[in-house]
Amino acid sequence: MTDRDVVDRVGQLLGRAVVPLRPRRRGYKRPYATSVKGTPAVEIMRWVFPAMSIDRQQQIDSAVASWHGHPARWSSAPEHCTVPACPMPGARKGLCLRHYKRWWKANKAGRTSGIVPVNAPAYVRDFPTVDPLLAGNRLTWWVAGLLEGEGHFGIARTASGDYPLIELKMCAKDIVSRAGVALGIVAIQRREPRRPGWRPTYVAKVSGSKAAEWMKSLRQLMGTRRTTAIDLALSRYHPVRLVNPPAQCTVLGCHASHRSRGLCHKHYMSWMRDVARGRTPRIKPLRQEQG
Repeated sequence: MTDRDVVDRVGQLLGRAVVPLRPRRRGYKRPYATSVKGTPAVEIMRWVFPAMSIDRQQQIDSAVASWHGHPARWSSAPEHCTVPACPMPGARKGLCLRHYKRWWKANKAGRTSGIVPVNAPAYVRDFPTVDPLLAGNRLTWWVAGLLEGEGHFGIARTASGDYPLIELKMCAKDIVSRAGVALGIVAIQRREPRRPGWRPTYVAKVSGSKAAEWMKSLRQLMGTRRTTAIDLALSRYHPVRLVNPPAQCTVLGCHASHRSRGLCHKHYMSWMRDVARGRTPRIKPLRQEQG
């Protein structure tokens, strides 16, 4: 990613260094990378597997299948030797240098030394065994992580004003559909590929008050660039709300339930079409007041 603050946060969570890379082309921003390999990477893959798309799950299956399965190595010497009553600091495999040499010589000669080496502790501890999308605030965290990397926080400009907009574009239909359900989006749009060999793109959009609510709840989880975009979108948003809306449509002779602006769904859509086409509305909505 090119967002250094986001990559730094990931590096801190994973306990890994962040490396700056060269821009691919002149004028491009500098990207930053952090990586995990071996046993720690396999443990993380297994934990995030339920939250991944079908393509990512296939990649994880392929990576784990090709993994040699060896236990993790100590990245640094343990504080103390794991042999009971040994006060010496650890050197290798959880043992001090004296016990390690004794174990190594006995193992090479095919003898039993009574000393058992200890593999490195698991890199990832106490990960929940449930699906990350089913408990507590994990759904919000998943949406935040997805939108941090693939989402767009912007402004939808219309004739009636500016509204907050959250948009997600991806080729993974299952992930876009899952995000759409989480965001309360009814329909997912499909866009055909612009070039031969490209896959279709799926788009999920939410705007208005629902987008503003999500922006407020996600803001503290986002990086600097996304936070700036959220603040700009919310600063331009001035919601208009109807005070004391009626229970039924205000059009004479219509007894349907109220939907918006004092109108039922049918008359509200009729008013909206007239406004969108620049015609004089045949139906007059109730007066709005700034909320």
